[in-house]
Amino acid sequence: MIGLLLALAAHASGPVVACDIFDPIGGTAGHDNALHATRTNASTYSAGTFARRRLRGLSVAAFDQHVVAGVTRVPSWCRDSEGRIAQEMYLQPVDLSAANLGLGGVLFRDGPLNSRFKVFYAASVTQTTTMPRAVMWTAPIFSLYTLAFAPVVGRSHTGTGVDAYTVDWIGGAYFGSDVISVQAGYTGGQGLYLDVTQEKIALFVNTLFDDGLSLEDANYLMTGIQGFDPAKENILPEEVGVTSAFYRRKTLIDSVEPDLVEQLRTGHLQQEDLGGLVDLRAAWQFGDQARLHEASIAVHTRQYIKRLDRDPDEPQLYLRGGIVNLPDLPTMGVNGGIRPTVHADFKAYSFGDVKGDVRVSVRVNDPELLVIFPYAYNAVGLNFEITGSLGEK
Repeated sequence: MIGLLLALAAHASGPVVACDIFDPIGGTAGHDNALHATRTNASTYSAGTFARRRLRGLSVAAFDQHVVAGVTRVPSWCRDSEGRIAQEMYLQPVDLSAANLGLGGVLFRDGPLNSRFKVFYAASVTQTTTMPRAVMWTAPIFSLYTLAFAPVVGRSHTGTGVDAYTVDWIGGAYFGSDVISVQAGYTGGQGLYLDVTQEKIALFVNTLFDDGLSLEDANYLMTGIQGFDPAKENILPEEVGVTSAFYRRKTLIDSVEPDLVEQLRTGHLQQEDLGGLVDLRAAWQFGDQARLHEASIAVHTRQYIKRLDRDPDEPQLYLRGGIVNLPDLPTMGVNGGIRPTVHADFKAYSFGDVKGDVRVSVRVNDPELLVIFPYAYNAVGLNFEITGSLGEK
């Protein structure tokens, strides 16, 4: 399976043209898109975003590796003296990678209302690269030292042209109970991170403050209902599934014009685990530009989504397909229209005092990628995630 995924990624944006010495050509749509992708990649897989997705509850260790092959292509001049494209212009693929590491220390887990408290640390390293793709797949592994000692390294961004390397980290604490959970921390350079969730109906607000404490000025805001399970509260039968309806706002800073700040605003509606087997999803983007629409359906094995008394002890599979509708974006070199989207997941579990969760997924034209990288159509994303948890009481 892994071999197939690597083969897909190798052909994500057409054949990779070999050129040892090349110069990206500035001022082109592809060059501007690559600079934009650098900042967006760092924001999407930042330490704060990772902390909400993977370090709530009683998780004590988590590691993620993400790759997007062929996010865009940059017109470049090949300065080689020999070879098929020597002294010619060609399109150089640009790839993204990210690695996240999280550690948690549970201080207690048996307080009133099943309350628990832990401290946590998380770090991220993101890269934008034009290096050979075979090397790019292994790049996140070489970031383990930086991930472990990110506070010493400091939040940083280095790069030459479209190639870049960014470090981010967060330290904080998590308190959870049957009624409410709060996760808060300080990021290495962005400010205060806060997540508050009302556990009964899964109502939450997740934000990152970098200048004051106003939600209107927050760098990142996500709020709504995510993962509400009416069967858990004996409201509706288990077959109705799990509901999510949330709003997300992200501040994007233009890489070419840093003073140009845009707000990416998206709405999401999901009904998962219908009959224990089917998920329905829809997403849309607010605003006049880069409006994106998604309609998709997924099927999965019955224990893929953990809920109620399910305790999966064998591998689980997930497959989602649908359509993504992209508008024309001439300034980004993107031709709009309806494109297919595919997302496949494989999960494996092991049990003991510490529960393990390993997940591998491949995504083509994934809406969550295209809403932030609209020029990345037909790109392939590959994710690897591993989690260790003490399990919920």
